[in-house]
Amino acid sequence: MFWSVVIGLAAGWIAAQTSGGRDSIFWGNLTIGLMGSLTGGFLLRAFVTGWPSTLLGIIASLIGAVVALSILKMVAHKNKNRA
Repeated sequence: MFWSVVIGLAAGWIAAQTSGGRDSIFWGNLTIGLMGSLTGGFLLRAFVTGWPSTLLGIIASLIGAVVALSILKMVAHKNKNRA
């Protein structure tokens, strides 16, 4: 759980730095990264019997955070083009 939070915040921070947005976008990216990371960690525990290794948990958290942030960017880009 601890690594899920750390990886999620790190992925959100990296996304905020690369997108060059305002502070509200920065905090939004941190939040979405954290949510994706926790989701990836929970899904891993749901499909892997027993307690998964720390490395596997970190990888699942990172993948979940990256997927969540990618979905957010796609949705935001679509809405921007629509307006």
